[in-house]
Amino acid sequence: MKSRNKMDRKYKCYLSASYDADLSLIKSVLAENNIETFDLYDFSIGSSIQEILKRKLRQADFAVFVVSKDSKSVLYEIGVCEGIGKPSLIIIDREASLPFYIENKLSLTANLNDKAFLKMTLLGFIDEIKAKRKPIKKNEKSADKSSETYSSDTKGVLNSLLEQTKSIREVGHGKELEYVIEEIFKTINLKYADNSKGPDIGIDFALWSNKLGRIIGNPIIVEAKFGELSDDIFKKAEYQIKKFAESSDAKAALLLYLDKTGKRYKVQSSLDPLIIAYDTEDFIKDLLASTFENVILTSRNKIAHGH
Repeated sequence: MKSRNKMDRKYKCYLSASYDADLSLIKSVLAENNIETFDLYDFSIGSSIQEILKRKLRQADFAVFVVSKDSKSVLYEIGVCEGIGKPSLIIIDREASLPFYIENKLSLTANLNDKAFLKMTLLGFIDEIKAKRKPIKKNEKSADKSSETYSSDTKGVLNSLLEQTKSIREVGHGKELEYVIEEIFKTINLKYADNSKGPDIGIDFALWSNKLGRIIGNPIIVEAKFGELSDDIFKKAEYQIKKFAESSDAKAALLLYLDKTGKRYKVQSSLDPLIIAYDTEDFIKDLLASTFENVILTSRNKIAHGH
């Protein structure tokens, strides 16, 4: 009974936003998942604000910060949270400008009224927090390989996306590639958050995979690159995504590109953080033969062995 109560215990979230931010949807998603939320203003008289903030953050399992137009106090709290080492998710309202000191942290732009987006982002982050508290089983890696390929229906959609990708290479544009990449994630049932329509902070998507979370960690950040990609353009894209991964909470990065001339590129080997580059057409072909998790792990193993 004791171990059962531990597993079923209620998680706690420190939630912070400026006074004018509407947090009703975020609170609703957290409540639906049995997560208690509290903020700085539930405190006892006589304590300093700084003491209260540190105590609240230490009591929480994780923190969610919402950055809107007027968020000076929230930005200060983000700094304190980072100092304590508490995991956090930063959501930037679409109407807010991106502060320079958040550029190197894992942050996602969102419309606070978009429940589907917020739910997807929060659930991916929550699953990662919960996964870190579960003991790793010895047979877990072999269990991850139980499903080596996708269903015929899924492969049918992937084949359609493959044809779209070939067409985009010839006559398409960048937004069409981002659409195809998002459809890939939907088709193979990956939890993801879309940042492609937000400010350019170096990533277009963030992915959460339960199977990969225990092996390489979550999230995996994704950047899409399209056009006539010279060596210099590709190296710059590689540098940007690597820099973002190194300075944020991201454990791995996936650079999905599509060169109009059909050229393939190879990134400079990197395991920490893990950086993988894939021509999008080749990526879909490998998904048709395997699974996302196996594709990523195979790529990691090739880097580790110098291939």
